Amino acid sequence: SRSLGGDSLSRLLSTLSEPQLTPAPAFVAPASTPPANTPAPEPYKLNLQTISLPDLQDFLSSPQITTILSKPIPKFRAKQIYNWIRVGGVQSFAEMTNIPLELRRFLTEYATLQGTLELVCEDVSRDGTIKRAYRIPGEGGQLIESVLMPYENGKYT
Repeated sequence: SRSLGGDSLSRLLSTLSEPQLTPAPAFVAPASTPPANTPAPEPYKLNLQTISLPDLQDFLSSPQITTILSKPIPKFRAKQIYNWIRVGGVQSFAEMTNIPLELRRFLTEYATLQGTLELVCEDVSRDGTIKRAYRIPGEGGQLIESVLMPYENGKYT
């Protein structure tokens, strides 16, 4: 794996590769019954906020994804999605208007855009500098601030 996202990518792809049906063993021990109030565990979703562009490209071009969608995804789609997330700051796949509906539905089912920080406020200056305040969950509501500055070469820091 190239990045932290690579482990998440491998985890999701391995679940997509597992056969849906497995033969039952000859003897099955009685399972303990969870309490009635216990919700079913959430299916694992790949957090696209945390992966690199190369990892997103690997995810979208994987044989498992091609099988699920019944066709390969063009390579340029990864960059479009990545730009929607990193530059456009979208909060849902529905906002990605130049991405085919079928792919947006797939992403909604198998991926998420929910980061671990809550965006509290954002201010964009005339020069394109973006100032944001985020709330840290579980830390007494503490805020952190960030500044994203554009440069003439099109990059941000």
